[in-house]
Amino acid sequence: MLLGYDGGANMRGSLNGVQALITKRQNLCVYVHCWAQSLNLALVNTCKLPIVAKHISLLKEVGNFFVSPKRNQILRLQSQKLKSTKKQTVRAICATRWTSLSESTETFLTLLPAIIKSLQIIASPNSTFAARSTRTEARHILNNILNFEQILTATVRAPPETTFRFKG
Repeated sequence: MLLGYDGGANMRGSLNGVQALITKRQNLCVYVHCWAQSLNLALVNTCKLPIVAKHISLLKEVGNFFVSPKRNQILRLQSQKLKSTKKQTVRAICATRWTSLSESTETFLTLLPAIIKSLQIIASPNSTFAARSTRTEARHILNNILNFEQILTATVRAPPETTFRFKG
């Protein structure tokens, strides 16, 4: 029987580590280092790069902004106009699941034209949003999205099957 462990001394220790204690009770168990843990640590370190950290921050900002039912309704209407996707709303990022970042980036790119149009509608002076702070926040997010560095990072980060068609 193979058991996978992370690389911590308390797990892999040959005298008092968890794997040693289990092997003493069941000598058929074989210690195997869990490479998924190493991969996860590498990905966590990648997230500390400024360009990636800014991208993650933008995804969180967009996700938090469209949590509001009124704003989300505008995004849904704009995404329905695309007709090229079943996705109608942005995905939240889960701090403990690396795959959620990939899924959020893919959804972000798929809905990018709808997100941009929604933010333009919300940020406009004729907007139905009475709160000036909402319009200001929409303009701020829109400016961040239209930053070339953000588009490049999202595109490089996206899975290969993601198609990106931007119509201004």
